[in-house]
Amino acid sequence: MFGLIREAAPRGSVSFLRVGEVIENPCVQGGEGTQTNPAATDLLTRLEGLEHLTLSGQQPTRIGGYAGRQVDVTVADSVLAACGGLAGGDAALFVAGDEVWGASPGERFRLISVDVGDQALTIVLSTDWTETPSVQELESLLQRGQRVLDSVGF
Repeated sequence: MFGLIREAAPRGSVSFLRVGEVIENPCVQGGEGTQTNPAATDLLTRLEGLEHLTLSGQQPTRIGGYAGRQVDVTVADSVLAACGGLAGGDAALFVAGDEVWGASPGERFRLISVDVGDQALTIVLSTDWTETPSVQELESLLQRGQRVLDSVGF
């Protein structure tokens, strides 16, 4: 996992992940025995099957000369309702290395999945959800993040 964090407005990040596991139950932190190291198309198929995520605007894209798919993901507001425990946490989505990547209830982020060689690379552009961002902040961050992605080479 590698992340670039922008601390000035619009605050957010661009994360590069080698997803080892898609976490189906957002209340746990992985290790469910699900598919490991999914290919780029498998990753999107697995995400489409999760009831707590809505995928929209799927389209082809290119990153560093490699073909991939881009999609906007929205996490359900009620994603953690059945989890119990403390409110305000993140819903676990992926295991990448020893880290769990999660998203806040109601969060919207852009996900790009591309096969680079024989491994899938997942790129996530996300705003800082400690405060709910406006649509304009999210769009501004996505534009800035795209400039970073346009410069990526493998």
